[in-house]
Amino acid sequence: MSTYKDQLRKSLKPISNKEEKDQRIIQYLKFFLEGKKVALYMALANEVDLSKLLKEDIYLPKTDDRISFYKNTGNFTKGKFGVLEPLSEEKIDTNDLDVIVIPALAYNKKGYRLGRGKGYYDKALENFSGLKIGVIYDDLLIDDDFQEAHDLKVDILITEKRVIKFEV
Repeated sequence: MSTYKDQLRKSLKPISNKEEKDQRIIQYLKFFLEGKKVALYMALANEVDLSKLLKEDIYLPKTDDRISFYKNTGNFTKGKFGVLEPLSEEKIDTNDLDVIVIPALAYNKKGYRLGRGKGYYDKALENFSGLKIGVIYDDLLIDDDFQEAHDLKVDILITEKRVIKFEV
C-alpha cells in the first residue's frame, strides 16, 4: 500500500487561488474553534495556511521522535522537517486540547488523511479524545481508498466548499 500512497503523493497538483480558498476554509473553521483549547499547524506548500488564526492561546506542534504541542509565542524556528515550530517550552498534554487541526497532502471521502509518510500525526493522536479536524482544498479530496489500519481518520473535514462530518 505504501507504494500506492507514494504514487498518490506524486500525482497531486499545485493549488491555484490559495489565499482565497484559505480564507473560506478559515471562515468555516472558526465556528469549531471558538472558546476551545486549540492546536493548529504551520503550513508547508499546498497545505491550508492557517497563520491568520495564530494567537497566543493557540498551540503548535514540535516534532522530535513524535509530535508534541507547545504554546504559540509568536517566535519560530525551523524544525526537523523544515516546518516552523514555536520557540516555547510551555508544552500541553495532547488530551488537554479540545481541538486539533490536522494538515495533509490529501484526504479521502471517508475522512482518512494522506500525510507525508512518516506517521507522526497517526501516532500522536491515536488516543486523542478531542475533536480532530482536517482541512484540505476541495481539489485534494480524493475518492481513493488508500487508508491502512494505522491511518488517522478525522471527525470533521473542511474544504473551501463544504464541511463533512464523519462517524468515527
